[in-house]
Amino acid sequence: MKSKSLHTTNHSGKRTIPGDSLEVVIESSAKGIDSIYFNLKKLSKVLKDTNIERDFPNAFISLYAQAHFSEQEFKLGKISSLVEPSNLSLDEIDKERFLSFRLIAFNDNNQIIASNEKLKVRKHDDPSGAESLLNVDDSIDLGEQLWKLELGDNSPPILLLNSRIPNIKFQIKENTLLLASIIPQVLKDSIIHLSNNLTNYEPGDESSFQYKWAKFLSLYGFNLSDLPSLEDESEPETLYKVIQFAEEVVSNFCFKQKFASQITQDLENSNND
Repeated sequence: MKSKSLHTTNHSGKRTIPGDSLEVVIESSAKGIDSIYFNLKKLSKVLKDTNIERDFPNAFISLYAQAHFSEQEFKLGKISSLVEPSNLSLDEIDKERFLSFRLIAFNDNNQIIASNEKLKVRKHDDPSGAESLLNVDDSIDLGEQLWKLELGDNSPPILLLNSRIPNIKFQIKENTLLLASIIPQVLKDSIIHLSNNLTNYEPGDESSFQYKWAKFLSLYGFNLSDLPSLEDESEPETLYKVIQFAEEVVSNFCFKQKFASQITQDLENSNND
């Protein structure tokens, strides 16, 4: 294990390793010790496309797992010749704490020359997340409004993002505070919308947007059949039940994503840099 405190920032200009195509996949084992999978072919392509490999072929690169005060290094070799670590088990990490990953490239003097401070992480049996359920449109000028949810009869929710903000999708994905402020409300509104569009849904119809939401709900311990329908319902109690159902889903989702823990970790990392 190697502490990140051994590295110093290269003040001549530290580069960012783009993380759009990179993610760490957590794989569970029967022995109770998780392991990781990290696609080195994708990493190699990113390093080539950004000219980091061209400019720093002999620099070293490591993947760091962090959970509170525990940290584990996975050495990936040199930028020009990546190698898979012999041990991919998370056996030095506090399992009770929020887990995050950093990618650090450094020279012989342990100066950081490039990094990604927050790689995407997911369980091997978990899809990409709530955003995979949504059509996202960032081509519309929303004025001073950051985002808006467009809802239509028997149509999937569409998340509109303000085109005034450059590269807004990337900005939101890379900023946990923004993401955590938007996605829970989008989820809640989408589930209420779903309750208004259940009549024409045929269970098992994979082409329908309701099917995708049914699969998503099942990941968090809920059944679509338990969602009350607001169609042709005038009883106020039904709306309250739908809202309660939606809030319980959002609560489970946020617990699994650990937004608050992740933001706390990001702030700690920022203060330590």
